[in-house]
Amino acid sequence: MKLRQLLVFSLALVFFTACGSKKESAAQQPAEAQKAETAVPAPTISSEEAKKKADAEKLAAAKLAKSKEGRGGSTRRQDGKHNGKHKSEHGQKGSSASQGDSSDSFLGTQDIVITGGKSKSGMKYSGSAGDGILTQLLTEEKMKLAVDQDRNALLAASIWDMSYVVDGQGELTLDIALTKGAGLSQVKARTQYSAGHVMSVAANTGSGSEIQLTAECLDTVKASDRCSNLLVKFVKDGAEATAVLRQTLANIWFEYDKVEQANEYATLVEFFKNSSLDFETGNKVDSAYLNTFEVVNGKSGFKVVVTGKRSQVLGFKADLLLKKDLSAPMISVDKETKFKGVDMWMGQIVGKDLSFMSSISDAKLVQNNTKGQITLDMTVKSASTGSVNSLTLRFTRVPVSASL
Repeated sequence: MKLRQLLVFSLALVFFTACGSKKESAAQQPAEAQKAETAVPAPTISSEEAKKKADAEKLAAAKLAKSKEGRGGSTRRQDGKHNGKHKSEHGQKGSSASQGDSSDSFLGTQDIVITGGKSKSGMKYSGSAGDGILTQLLTEEKMKLAVDQDRNALLAASIWDMSYVVDGQGELTLDIALTKGAGLSQVKARTQYSAGHVMSVAANTGSGSEIQLTAECLDTVKASDRCSNLLVKFVKDGAEATAVLRQTLANIWFEYDKVEQANEYATLVEFFKNSSLDFETGNKVDSAYLNTFEVVNGKSGFKVVVTGKRSQVLGFKADLLLKKDLSAPMISVDKETKFKGVDMWMGQIVGKDLSFMSSISDAKLVQNNTKGQITLDMTVKSASTGSVNSLTLRFTRVPVSASL
């Protein structure tokens, strides 16, 4: 038995929407799980907290029933399943994020978005937003002379990974990994952040040559201390390459097996379920981020990070890929435990709790709509009971308006 729910965030921890339904799940073969480093304690709740949670659930149910009456009654489907929603709102100063629901309607109107690059296995690297920026950059590149396109494509193919952060001192840091023979060369470039100007910086590639970098924030509404859409251009030995890096909050939809015993899996499921209820507890989501990079005619990748009220952290990282037929990649996803500079809002979590990460034995990227929505299937192994369960998380970007 699987259950589904949706969490909707808007800068930072804004919307929660819960949709309840059930479906029969196919029998799953337990994957070989890695040993958990730290066991998550079985979920415990005080009588006072239990009462608050029960009251919150009743309030959510009452609001749902009232909203259905206003729309003409219940939405019971022919298969006997129910759909419902719960929404609570919390504002944050300076937010320019769009608001949306569980549909793809706010992701843009483009079809499949690809960077133009391919992996060694022939898979296509995809985009991560539906705002048309990547498509426009690809069009501009195709207008150049063929000899220039070939030279630029080589530089683009050498860009392996990228991330950025705007810190509290107003400094922009770019972390870049470039291919170097069979290995990688790490490049770190720093410059004073200026929201309304093009920022230039030179960085050493480690091989005695320099690479010239420029960075420009593409956000429609500029802020002095952050940027959600960053354009980065590279110039090296006469070649040019362009990349778009994005850091935004994400909505979360999740699906889980029926919880039958108190263990690590039960605690993890409660972590997400509690986030749709308006009551205070440490075991609930605080924020969720989707960070991506897209290189024109090159690679693209993502990192998702979920933080909890008690500094719990879930992090995953992988390439943004599609198979040759544009179907789901089904590739393995790395668990991310290094969060320094992971995004500009989270900062440094002191005493972060990685016990949830320890209970997840593997994860796969099973859906990528190329416009900022990805789905991960995970296997959760309980160290206390030995049970194996599945958890599905779908992250949908909360877009921040941007243009070239």
